[in-house]
Amino acid sequence: MAGFAAGLSRQARSNSSGEGGGLERSILAECVTMKVTMDKDADALYMRLSDTQIHDSEEVKPGVILDYDDQDNLIGIEILRVSERVPRSSLMSVLIESES
Repeated sequence: MAGFAAGLSRQARSNSSGEGGGLERSILAECVTMKVTMDKDADALYMRLSDTQIHDSEEVKPGVILDYDDQDNLIGIEILRVSERVPRSSLMSVLIESES
């Protein structure tokens, strides 16, 4: 998990207006347990990167929502209409690669 968490310690820029002054958010620096949930009825995939409470959410593209904690760390990623965005064969299993 340490390699995974280290890979997410960069800064992300969000700018919904398309002009300067985008909101800077830090991406999760420490990851305790990651959970991936696929809801077939809702056609949604959710990756929970931390069990801290969600403080804010941001739709970065239509149907792609990022959840943040109260310190602006990325703690969740939701993809709606996932069957339209990802081949079904890719949703059958999850492989986590980590550098040790």
